This record gives sequence, structure tokens and C-alpha cells, in this order.
Amino acid sequence: MKATIDSLNGTVNSFLATLENGEPRVRPYQFILEHDGKPCFYTNSSGGWIRLRGDARFSNGTVIKEKILAKSGVVRGIYKSIDHPNFKVFFLEHGSSQLLEASGQQVQKVDS
Repeated sequence: MKATIDSLNGTVNSFLATLENGEPRVRPYQFILEHDGKPCFYTNSSGGWIRLRGDARFSNGTVIKEKILAKSGVVRGIYKSIDHPNFKVFFLEHGSSQLLEASGQQVQKVDS
């Protein structure tokens, strides 16, 4: 468990995936500390959620990579250029989205 805790200590934000009625549910969380030999996390139970579903398709297009680097200083700081071998871009095809309130009540669903 120590190696896991050490790795989590270097992670700012992560995502936890679970199943609810056979459907995947993903929510953001942050590791905060170890307590009694167990990793402890926190998340926010207020606010809304956006659920996206679709077929992931990767793109090696230079135009989209340039747009992403121009928009995000975080991404620019990590990858430096569009040629970084670990810089991968994906998009969703044949997807749908759901906007949900914190209670889980659906606000809007859009199919593409």
C-alpha cells in the first residue's frame, strides 16, 4: 500500500469510475491523506455533473493540437509542443451528453 500512497501523493486530481445499474458513473476526486493505513479521498456532493458517452476516436491532427496548446497553459507546460510523443487527443463520435443536478436529477439529455 505504501507505493500506492506515494503515487497518490503526487496526484492532484483523479477520477473514480463505478457502475450504477450496469451503467458507468465517473466522478472527480482528490486524494488527501492516509489514515489508519487506508487512502482517504474527498469530492464535492453539490453542484452538477456532465456525463458524456460515445465512441472515442484519436486524432493526430496538428491543427487541433495547436489549438489545445494555445488554449491551455497547463497542457502547454506538460507537452511543450505538438510533437511530444505522449500528447494524444481524442474526441467522441456517436455520443450523448447528460446534464445532471447534484441530486442526480437529469436537467438535459442530448444525443448526437
